[in-house]
Amino acid sequence: MGWDSNSRDKQSRGNKSFLFSFFSLDPNFKEPLKMPVYQNKENEIYCHSYFGLGFGNDLELGYDNLNMNEYCSSYLDYTYKAPFGYEYDLKQARNFLAGSCDN
Repeated sequence: MGWDSNSRDKQSRGNKSFLFSFFSLDPNFKEPLKMPVYQNKENEIYCHSYFGLGFGNDLELGYDNLNMNEYCSSYLDYTYKAPFGYEYDLKQARNFLAGSCDN
């Protein structure tokens, strides 16, 4: 799916998407990780003219045009499978991809 800044909500579905991390602050993960889509596949990748780029509800990166602020949200394990021991909406899962993130 290509970026489309004119779209209010462009989504991609499939089973080939994944998130990856080359580095983690968690000492239990020293090797790169690949996190595949495993549920909530209806919006695994999307672009939005206002919010920016999103990967499920797991990671959103963008710019808040209204408040002129960078925007980051991380809820790993909603669409993409989190590493063992990480659960959706717990602090460690929310910080895994983006470090500390205001969300």
